[in-house]
Amino acid sequence: MIITTVDFRGPEAGQQFVRSLHETGFAVFKNHPIPGQLLDSIYRGWDRFFNSDEKHEYVFDPDNDDGTQQGYYPPQASETAVGHSVKDLKEFFHVVPGGRIPPALEKEILSYRKSTFELGAKLVDWIQRLAPDEVTAKLSEPLTDMLCSKASLLRILHYPPLTGSESVNAVRAAAHEDINLITILPVADQPGLQV
Repeated sequence: MIITTVDFRGPEAGQQFVRSLHETGFAVFKNHPIPGQLLDSIYRGWDRFFNSDEKHEYVFDPDNDDGTQQGYYPPQASETAVGHSVKDLKEFFHVVPGGRIPPALEKEILSYRKSTFELGAKLVDWIQRLAPDEVTAKLSEPLTDMLCSKASLLRILHYPPLTGSESVNAVRAAAHEDINLITILPVADQPGLQV
């Protein structure tokens, strides 16, 4: 599969993005508005967090009734992908504005969340305006009206080192489909993403 690389600042960016989604379900952006140095700093800061005992102070509360699912999810609370029987070998943190976030990481991650939400709003606008009429005619409301910053999830993933005691059937992240309209993935600091 060939996935289009779209120049976010190019004159045909919206059309190329929507065409790539239609043809493959994916697109890659270059010259996007998220600064690379911000991503590098976030990776360093959250790597320190996941490799510290501090993470245990932020374990999510399954009895929290605010619906945010905020906080740290240790490996034993990770997900099991649909159709699989073994939990993924990962841990993660759900960032929610107003929620508990490590103070040293809060300003930067909330800035990143705001920037990626704005980027996502632009992408959703492109999808709304440039998708085929037969697709948009089936929508109950415009996609742009469905956006909600509070409901938009920012998940920070971490794949801890393997110990050798993992199930033979376990993988880092089993094959799955995302349930949201779009997922924005920053460039990773390690190879491995498969489409």
